[in-house]
Amino acid sequence: MTFNDVILRQAFSRALAVVDLRLVCSEVGDFANAIEPSGAGGLKIAQALVRALGASAVQQRATTVTAG
Repeated sequence: MTFNDVILRQAFSRALAVVDLRLVCSEVGDFANAIEPSGAGGLKIAQALVRALGASAVQQRATTVTAG
């Protein structure tokens, strides 16, 4: 919890968006073990990141790479 609080405080102080994985992976089936997401949890994380980036997985038809 301490690490999460530090991350959130830093994000708030810089007005950054945060994807809180504690809220994304909230079911027992989201975890393969105590710290690793299962396939279902990984899918939830990927979907949350797509939403946070304002993208649509369905509309994205080509791979894009953004650097710098």
